[in-house]
Amino acid sequence: MLISAHPQFKGFLRAVGARPDSVSDHFTIPLMPLSERSGVNKDKYLSEFINYAAGAIADGTLGWSTSREVLNEGVTEYVMRINRRIIARKGTMSFKRLTNTCEEALVRLAFDAAGCRLDYISHELLRRWTRYLGLANFSYYAPGPPALRFWATGSVAGEGAVTALSRRTGHTVREGALATLPGIWREQRGDPRGDMYLPIWKIRAALCWRQRISDDEFDTAIVDCHRGKFPHLGFRIHLDGAKPQQTPASTRPLVLRTRHGAPQIQHIMRVYPARMTEEAGPT
Repeated sequence: MLISAHPQFKGFLRAVGARPDSVSDHFTIPLMPLSERSGVNKDKYLSEFINYAAGAIADGTLGWSTSREVLNEGVTEYVMRINRRIIARKGTMSFKRLTNTCEEALVRLAFDAAGCRLDYISHELLRRWTRYLGLANFSYYAPGPPALRFWATGSVAGEGAVTALSRRTGHTVREGALATLPGIWREQRGDPRGDMYLPIWKIRAALCWRQRISDDEFDTAIVDCHRGKFPHLGFRIHLDGAKPQQTPASTRPLVLRTRHGAPQIQHIMRVYPARMTEEAGPT
């Protein structure tokens, strides 16, 4: 129904890898790292942003491509147009508004380059719809250079009465995802002498990106593992409700349910060998 009713829905699915004619299983919008924004004033930021995006496009790993000329014209024109509107209202474009506007411009340009012309608000709606439907996922926090990343978690073939859906869900998919958890845990933890617990949102982004699954599938897998439904994985997990100081506002905690249905909010987790207890060490 959405494919028939929404003019950009099918194009969005194709761009993020959820259609048979998709050219990639992911779609990435590069965002200039925070470390490179420091010391850059508003007059220079736009050109620096375009240079960074051009370098990422040249690597050929984004799932889309465009020329430097189109990139420069598209981003610059969009930012200038928004700036003119702000000036007409007797305002001034703040640095934060500038960075957000550059992201909006690049998102529009990227999808246009992939054959799906849509405005930024439509893109926000579609990325949430497809995640809710189990067809695609997105994250700002997957490992790698800072970016907004989309990836297919299912596929839609055909349309109308002959539409066929498939999704990467279920016990086997969760077991495969959990099998990668210790490795991802070690990668994200980095220094073994560091904190024993890591933010769940950080592990979720890394694992879902690696396995091309949805946030919901990750959460279900972790809850099932925590409750002993995968006894032969060779490791255990411990969840805790302590909230890290630096938690992105756009991320969500993991929610466990008690026997009576009451929610238990979990923010951090630890992975450790099955034959080790937290208090006694190896058993």
